[in-house]
Parts: sequence; structure tokens; C-alpha cells
Amino acid sequence: MAESRALPIMVPTPVTALLSALLLGAALAEPEHCSAADMPRVSLGDGNMLPAVGLGLYYTPPGAVAQDIVREALRLGYRHLDTAGFYENEADVGRAVRESGIPREQIHITSKVWPEAEGRWVEDGFAAVLDAVNASVAALGTRADLYLIHWPVNPEQRIEYWLALEEAQRLGLARSIGVSNFGVAHLQQLIDSPRTSVV
Repeated sequence: MAESRALPIMVPTPVTALLSALLLGAALAEPEHCSAADMPRVSLGDGNMLPAVGLGLYYTPPGAVAQDIVREALRLGYRHLDTAGFYENEADVGRAVRESGIPREQIHITSKVWPEAEGRWVEDGFAAVLDAVNASVAALGTRADLYLIHWPVNPEQRIEYWLALEEAQRLGLARSIGVSNFGVAHLQQLIDSPRTSVV
């Protein structure tokens, strides 16, 4: 049986993000502590790796504030950024990454789609999710390293949502795909479908 690993830590608010950045900065100030190169990484089901510690950008206002927080976090050694279309700061994350001077392959970006309970989300979930992934990639100005379905809404469309993520991965819009906030029954629905290739 494979070794169990802890899930990545996501910092949920700007206040805790800044506090976490300061703590990481203090640790990096002393050479015997963790650096970006020493950051533990976890393996995803598809074999791709991501840093075990990430900066969550929920509640981080779009614009200069988000860009400044991301720039400072990258300067202090963070290499995993967690955003979402719903957070409205993907463009700022992408800009800060591009302007950081850090090679893109050293930075891991996670983003997410938040399906809604009406309109296209319940009528054509595949197209709605694929459009959301394309919008995220356009806003970020780069592919997502991990793209997630944020919530397990609309059970009748859940398989279509997942198939759209598989297509996004096939198209190179996302290196890895997954889910967030799913329970066992939600995951089982994806696993049991003969139409999906969940790893």
C-alpha cells in the first residue's frame, strides 16, 4: 500500500497569508531552515508533484493587494499558489508570477471552477466547465498546474464536469485535475462511471 501523505496546507485569508509569509520569511532568514528548494512535495495520483505548503488567496481582494501578497510570498519562498475564478484574483496571481523573475516551472498554480445551480451549469455542464477553465487560463496567462471542481453541486452534471476537466488536461490547459470539498459518495460517483478515468 502506498505511503499516506498529508494534504497541502492552504492559507485562507490575507491576514493569515501575511502572517504565514512573515513566519516563512523568518524561517528562510536562517540557512538551516526550509527554502523553496527544500520545500517538501507531495505526489498527486497522476504522478505530478506539488509543494506541500501553499498560499491560499480566498478573500484576497483583486488588484494591487493580491499582486503584492503573491510577489512577497514568492520572494519568501512560497511556490504553490491557490486561487479560483470565484476569488476574482487569477489575473493578479498570473501577473505577479510573470513579474517575479522565478521560472514558471518552479511555481505551482492551483485554480478551481465553482459550478452554480442554474443556467448552463445544469444544462450543459461540460461546456460550462470547459469555458471556465479557458477563462481561468486566459486570466492567469498560463496553464493551471492543478485545476479542481470546487464543490460537488449538481449531481446530474457531475460526470460532465469531470469529463470537461479531462478534456482540459488533454488540451494542456491543466497539468493535473481533481476535486475539492467532495465527500466519499461524490468521489464514488466519479470512480464508478465507465465514462471517467479517475486516478
